[in-house]
Amino acid sequence: MYVTALPGRLAAIETSTRQGDGPAVAAAAYTLAGTSGQLGHPEVASICQAIAADARRGILAHDRVQHLHALIGA
Repeated sequence: MYVTALPGRLAAIETSTRQGDGPAVAAAAYTLAGTSGQLGHPEVASICQAIAADARRGILAHDRVQHLHALIGA
């Protein structure tokens, strides 16, 4: 289920980043970070935590989103 859900979760983060919707980016990234951490994907969890923290500060870090995209391989 996790692998199947990844493309949709990544798309939500990417779309919200492009739209400049910091709260939506933070929420989507935080959700993916939690799931990834629980299921043993610490690198994905870490980058998602960083994306969420940046978004909460109003920073939409496109480079981090690209890094996440590369990690997931979607």
